[in-house]
Amino acid sequence: MKFIFYNLNDIVESNNIEIKYHNPVFDSKVLDYRENLFEKVDRLTGQYTHIVKDVNNPKTLHLFYQVPTRQHINTWKDLSLCYAVSNNDGRTFNKPNLKKFDYHGNFSTNILLMEGNAMNNFRVFVDSNPKCLPNEKYKAIGGYHTGPDYHKNCSKCSGISRDYIEYYETCWPLERPKLLKDNFYHPCKGNGFYIYKSENTIDWDIKYIKPILSKFTKCIGIDKGSGPHCDTMPSIFFDTNKNKYVLYIRANIKLGCRYVLYSESTNLEKWESPQLIRLKPEFIISDNEHFGENLYYFNVYQYPNTDKYIAFAPYFKNRINNSTGSSRTYKDEYTLVLLSDDGINWTRVTKLFPYRDGKGHMTGPHILSFLESSDKKKFYFFVQKNFLKNNNYLERYSILKDRLFSISSNIEGNFKMVNKLNKPITFIIINYKVVGDGYIYIELFDKNNNMLQTINKSQFHSKDEMSKKFMINTEHINRICYINFNIKNANIYSLTY
Repeated sequence: MKFIFYNLNDIVESNNIEIKYHNPVFDSKVLDYRENLFEKVDRLTGQYTHIVKDVNNPKTLHLFYQVPTRQHINTWKDLSLCYAVSNNDGRTFNKPNLKKFDYHGNFSTNILLMEGNAMNNFRVFVDSNPKCLPNEKYKAIGGYHTGPDYHKNCSKCSGISRDYIEYYETCWPLERPKLLKDNFYHPCKGNGFYIYKSENTIDWDIKYIKPILSKFTKCIGIDKGSGPHCDTMPSIFFDTNKNKYVLYIRANIKLGCRYVLYSESTNLEKWESPQLIRLKPEFIISDNEHFGENLYYFNVYQYPNTDKYIAFAPYFKNRINNSTGSSRTYKDEYTLVLLSDDGINWTRVTKLFPYRDGKGHMTGPHILSFLESSDKKKFYFFVQKNFLKNNNYLERYSILKDRLFSISSNIEGNFKMVNKLNKPITFIIINYKVVGDGYIYIELFDKNNNMLQTINKSQFHSKDEMSKKFMINTEHINRICYINFNIKNANIYSLTY
């Protein structure tokens, strides 16, 4: 069992200790988005970038990003998904010549897919389900819910059904948009979200011929018309804690207020009714000055080697100044870091990459992907800079594994934890750092507070170790009830036993 110290919930007694938060450090610039002519056409190039590890080689990373080529507006060649690859753990990415799709006749491009607005929110993930077929290890979700005029002159979907249903949009209560029915296959994925499959990240096919979700999907706890919404980067993966697929997707609670829906599935085809995540402190729809909170997208990962979850969300507050929403005031812009025990109830933990340009909508730096390094010693953060400008690029930041937060004391302090395992404790592993004359001294007690064993200060002689392991005396392994830490000028980042 591993403990990460982002709050004091696992501490039963403490004195002179605090939780500290630490920032990742810059490694390198890894990708320029606008090297090719077609990447310079539209300001949205680079939107919703995401990265996955290769299933066979952990040093190989696959990167996907949106490029609106605008070759033929309102057709399958309007938007595209582009591809880059890294063979050095994300230190640099290259754009291979895929020769799959052209830009005005030139097939020397890294364009991976062209299917209209489905490319806007296409999200790839590695399917870690043990039952996953070997030739489907990469999956993706993508699609949009549009009206009968969408792609009307498109060579791929001009002949499809144009049957529609009038829809109510929470954000635009005076409008009644017409949306295509979601009970048929749309060649350009214009009637909801579809599931894709791939063996190699390059060649993609549809997994199911009908949308698995649409704007008609009934959601729990929100008004009709609030979601699921399409202008977002969904977060989807196989949750090994729950043995289910999980999905996080946009909910538009009202104009200028974006939140998150959660759903589960056993097979990627049939999904439970989406429900809102729960946030602590509670999500604010509108404060006294009429500013509402926004989680622009919710990028979720299982926290490595634990049963917890970590999320990164571009965050801002905005106030709507007129009825159309064209005038807004922004504030409090940053990437919000959140932790959860169950993937539904989330705690706000810390803020990364704050910025103050007053524009919101991800115009500042924002985390697009979070990965463990191939040697499992670091966490990588891939951050986009200058989005919506003509020189946006991607950077990699890093921090030693588990060192985003720590339990710490600059003076003499102590804290006590209860053994939560229902089996013997045979060892303890500590990720720690001691500064100057600091120290760590550990005491192990039984249920009657009788001391069983100590781990002396001298055993932390290296002062900075990610996995210092101590063996427990055989006669004590079944009796440990409490673990007491005495620390000074020290950070403990994680504890495993």
